[in-house]
Amino acid sequence: MPFFGMNRIQNHSCDKKKPLQVISPRTLFFYFSRKRALLSASFPAVNRGADGSMTVEAAMCLTLFLFMTVILMIPMKIMNTERKMQAALEAVGEDMAQYAYLTDQADSGLKGEAANTGQAGEYLLQAACYFAEKGAKIYTAEKIREKADTDAVVKISAAGSSILEDGITIDLIVEYEIRLPFPIFRMDTLKRQLRCCRRAWVGKSGDRGDEIRREEKGKMVYIGKDSIRYHESRTCHYLFNDISGVDFGRIGSMRNRSGSKYRPCSICGRNITGGTVYIMPSGESYHSDKSCRAITAYVQSVPVESVESLGPCSYCSGGSKNDD
Repeated sequence: MPFFGMNRIQNHSCDKKKPLQVISPRTLFFYFSRKRALLSASFPAVNRGADGSMTVEAAMCLTLFLFMTVILMIPMKIMNTERKMQAALEAVGEDMAQYAYLTDQADSGLKGEAANTGQAGEYLLQAACYFAEKGAKIYTAEKIREKADTDAVVKISAAGSSILEDGITIDLIVEYEIRLPFPIFRMDTLKRQLRCCRRAWVGKSGDRGDEIRREEKGKMVYIGKDSIRYHESRTCHYLFNDISGVDFGRIGSMRNRSGSKYRPCSICGRNITGGTVYIMPSGESYHSDKSCRAITAYVQSVPVESVESLGPCSYCSGGSKNDD
């Protein structure tokens, strides 16, 4: 039978004069039941602890997911801001290209005044050009800020732009900063640059236009196929008198200058059964219509410089009659 205070006997700390006390089984049952209750209160069940840990992990994962989503959205927001800024810069560049015509006219007037007033006029011209360029740069920055309509952009500057330095080119260079939602490695903003280059509307011809005008200045003349003279008139009878009409029944026995037979024209000669047809000595086809566009295309317009070796027609261009 167990004895109360047995541990004291083992530790040699008991009082030998006190008698031993006997504990009944009922007393031991209540004693250990109380101990189990205290242990259960001190250490909760394992399944309850697992539920709590999953809640904490879910909260941490959701926070990280939202944070990464915001991080991935930042480049898209930056690209959208750049798109708005570029569109605004292009609109400003177009407006300034149109206004440049007024600047060109004013500049021409100031140059005339400078020629009349001497050195004072030169100073006035230089000052006007200086303030016009500075004003254009300030106007560019303000209009971009107005058209972009975004609070994410700060420190817009167009100081690097060049306005009509060569007289015809507007080169707009805009530097600005995009504000980040939160600092990244101690960086609060992102520096960006835009550029727009346009030709001013000053009424001057471009290189291509000058080339076309130079070509138009050259005299144009007309020649036929295998022609030995050039003609100033498209209706010269030497060009059109080469067309001769023959009976359709004889066309099978006729040959052109190269000795080949005439074949029906693909445009007007498909359904010919009789009557008069038209041929040319150097042609390859016979025609039912004298004004067929295949005959019209037979005459070509060329610059006179390219056919000077042929010589002019005696009928329409003042050449020698013996040569025709």
